[in-house]
Amino acid sequence: MTPTEVDICDLPAVREIHRVRGGYLKSEWYKSLTPPGVTSLLTLIEPAQYSEWRRLLAGPLSDTSLGKVEPMVTNHVHATIDRIASDLQSQGVSDLYKWWTYMATDVVSELSFGEPIGLLARPKVSGGL
Repeated sequence: MTPTEVDICDLPAVREIHRVRGGYLKSEWYKSLTPPGVTSLLTLIEPAQYSEWRRLLAGPLSDTSLGKVEPMVTNHVHATIDRIASDLQSQGVSDLYKWWTYMATDVVSELSFGEPIGLLARPKVSGGL
């Protein structure tokens, strides 16, 4: 830690500092969280640009919108757990990274295009992804 840094471990203070209109500016450190030239909502430090991006995502990330997709995500989670359990039953091991990647890909493709790619439904294949 340096004289220009502050370390906060009080949850109410963290909520106050990081809330949308908290009035606190992010430091340049946030830009180090992504590769050069890549920008994300997390790494935006200019308040006006952050507000613009956040406004674009407000609808899709609202509680109402997320509640509508929760059953679909839950179905994919259950299918993933079933595939992991099946691996454990038949082989004694399971590749969690593979199954969670398959699940995430199926969820994102269904949210983006209206149907999953179907990685969780694929027949068992040997090797990696």
